[in-house]
Amino acid sequence: MSTGRQKVKKITEETTETVYSREPKYTVKDISEMLGLSKHAIRYYDNENLLPYVSRSESNIRLFSDYDIQWLKTVNCLRYSGLSIAQIKNYIKMCLQGDETIIDRAKIIFQQEKVLEEKAKEIAKQIEVIKYKKAYYEKLILEKGIDKCNPFKEKDYILGKN
Repeated sequence: MSTGRQKVKKITEETTETVYSREPKYTVKDISEMLGLSKHAIRYYDNENLLPYVSRSESNIRLFSDYDIQWLKTVNCLRYSGLSIAQIKNYIKMCLQGDETIIDRAKIIFQQEKVLEEKAKEIAKQIEVIKYKKAYYEKLILEKGIDKCNPFKEKDYILGKN
């Protein structure tokens, strides 16, 4: 006899999580070369306590782990997206407070994603202008033409110098 209820199988998806080594092994120079960040920026982020777990060697040289690199990538991304150092410090403070701040941290990340998407749209528009100008110059060079779009040259035309 059926009760009208169907059995529902609980399906759980296995999530993969990358665990980064905390073994300190990279210098500022190494990180600079790996990430394309200036040494100055890396030191600045560390001096501002935006990288909470950076180790130091016996001779006081900063040593970064793979874990630190992930923090650095996040900090750099948040900075590029427009967050101030104070806002990034607040984000890191929330991270260090634990899981009870996940919703607040997520809001920051979602907002910065929107900011970066808008920046990407604007950059795409500017790239189109540059591509147009590039094609224009390529044609001028190939055909040994006269640049009639140069605002200074246009002034000469108006003054009758050509």
